[in-house]
Amino acid sequence: MRPIKDARRLILAFALPGIDDDYAHKSTSFIAHLLGYEGPGSLFAELHQRNLINSLSAGGGISGSNFKDFNINMQLTDEGLAATDIIIEQVFATIRLIEQQGLEEWRYVERQTAIANAFRFQEPARTADLAAQLAINMHHYSDQDLIFGDYRMAGLNIEKTRQLLAAMTPGNMRATFIHKEVEVTEHEPIYGTDYQLAALPNEQLERWSAPASAWARLPPPNPYLHDLKAPLPLPEAGSDTPQLHTIAPGITLWHLQDPDFRAPKAHIYCQFVLPEATRSARHYACARLWSELMIDRLNEDCYDAEIAGLHFNIYPQHYGITLHVSGYSVGSAELSAHLLAQFRQPSFADSRWRDIHQKLQANWQSALANKPLNLLFARLNVLLQPHMYALSDLAGALAEVSLDDFKQWQADLFQSAEVKLFAHGDVNLERLGPLLEGVQQQFSLSENLQAQVPPTYSVAELKQSGKLEQRGQLQTQHSDHAALLVIQGKSLDITQQATLLLLNQFIQPHFFNELRTHQQLGYVVGSTYMPIEQRPHLLLYVQSSRYPATTLCERINTFITHFIEDLEELGASDLGNIRKFLVRKLREPDTNLRLRSQRLWTCVSQYNVNFDRLEAIAQLLESHTTSFFIEKIREQLSATENHGYITATPKEL
Repeated sequence: MRPIKDARRLILAFALPGIDDDYAHKSTSFIAHLLGYEGPGSLFAELHQRNLINSLSAGGGISGSNFKDFNINMQLTDEGLAATDIIIEQVFATIRLIEQQGLEEWRYVERQTAIANAFRFQEPARTADLAAQLAINMHHYSDQDLIFGDYRMAGLNIEKTRQLLAAMTPGNMRATFIHKEVEVTEHEPIYGTDYQLAALPNEQLERWSAPASAWARLPPPNPYLHDLKAPLPLPEAGSDTPQLHTIAPGITLWHLQDPDFRAPKAHIYCQFVLPEATRSARHYACARLWSELMIDRLNEDCYDAEIAGLHFNIYPQHYGITLHVSGYSVGSAELSAHLLAQFRQPSFADSRWRDIHQKLQANWQSALANKPLNLLFARLNVLLQPHMYALSDLAGALAEVSLDDFKQWQADLFQSAEVKLFAHGDVNLERLGPLLEGVQQQFSLSENLQAQVPPTYSVAELKQSGKLEQRGQLQTQHSDHAALLVIQGKSLDITQQATLLLLNQFIQPHFFNELRTHQQLGYVVGSTYMPIEQRPHLLLYVQSSRYPATTLCERINTFITHFIEDLEELGASDLGNIRKFLVRKLREPDTNLRLRSQRLWTCVSQYNVNFDRLEAIAQLLESHTTSFFIEKIREQLSATENHGYITATPKEL
């Protein structure tokens, strides 16, 4: 198949017999676990080391009442495009290796333990999601397994597993090759896809039926996997908000041993404030490339941790680079320390550098084909936040970075750094000791680097400087037009935050009803509240296939004018109920540890840390009259110096 975007994929699909009768044993899941393993020596690792693939997943595919479509999905490198025969041969070699050596009881027990931990310590699901999932389970599982069926692993079913592996043969395979330069003979009229269907040649089928020796080896026992116990006891003088600990100059720790979500889970964030990561588009592009290379390099090393329920991510943001480790608390601090130890002097294979360097450029360059509103929201972040850069600028900057340039940049990356840590969940200060000690030993730290980054840019200043006009009018490869109006609060004042939050709920249905329902400007019409470093913003947006962006801006302006005129009447009837609704929403408790960690980290990562902001907004909404807020809303809508438009129009070809 020939895709629109720059995709390079090889998908192998096997038609297997139905698996409903095997749900208690999860034989396909066990096979997928062994085939999709990404640790050292795995099929993925061997193909990845030879620079043939960038990713591999096994086990996906449609399930029916009497069949199972089992997929192996691989993202190819440039070299892999020319080596699909070898890749497929090694897939079959690994399948035969599993058939001969992989059906061992201890391997199944490891998978059983990991799945049992996932069931025992799963985070609460939304009621609507749980009801839908249970309804599906009723079609597949016996009554006693409606809740546990997805997790039941009753023992290794050797006979069924051998039957499934025996069906994974070249003659029972469909191979799908996706790339922009494939030869095509057919056109699918509804989706517009160009493709070709062809039978696999007999010589290929014969070669794959008797493959060469497997490059891969089967995984050893997992050192990170534990049968998890109860969480740590809470301290007597506990807290319900994170507490600040100044560890040393340039390193601070915010810590909360959570009193409510009592499960052996934790989230650890390590934010590095790094001027060399954010100084310019070139520096930020290098930081993104470095983060991708680190993930690529560490994924194989840490895959056993991933299987055991410990996950990590590395990403740049406008202060620098952040590491996030999440999952089970046992081993989370140790994994964090291990990962940070790799930050100081990592070495990357030249072939991997070139491949990810090219992939990032292609992704950034193809972004212009995204929906216009997505591009406008991304550009808004660039305009309002210091040290954020447009994707087109990043692509251009990265194109000029050579391998030697990158190595020089990397050598300077941690020369000036400040570290802010946040540890939350079932983790105490004693458990964090090795992590804190490692950070102090491995990094030369400075104080007050975060204080030097301004919190946000003013819309009024952007308009006066001409930057809003120059950088706020996008030309895209999409056929639709779009307009986004940003209404910025004058300050971080809590009254400004409450007013714009209230205005968003108030104006949303009227805006949609007028511009979408009555005027029919486009299918995508709405508003949203967006705080940046606690400075509030209200965004009104329209995307249209019928009207130019200039018309969309005019209609939004007209709507606001009429809305101000009707404000007294509309506010008197609506604002009271909206205020009560918002107060309830602001005081809704967190439903799981992950959401609480995300909320608290949003507070901690900022320069001005404030955990009481939501409650303060709720109290302000309760303590003032409707008339007070009508006047505040009028001021916000009338203060046009704090309003600004960014627009998207189709690029002329």
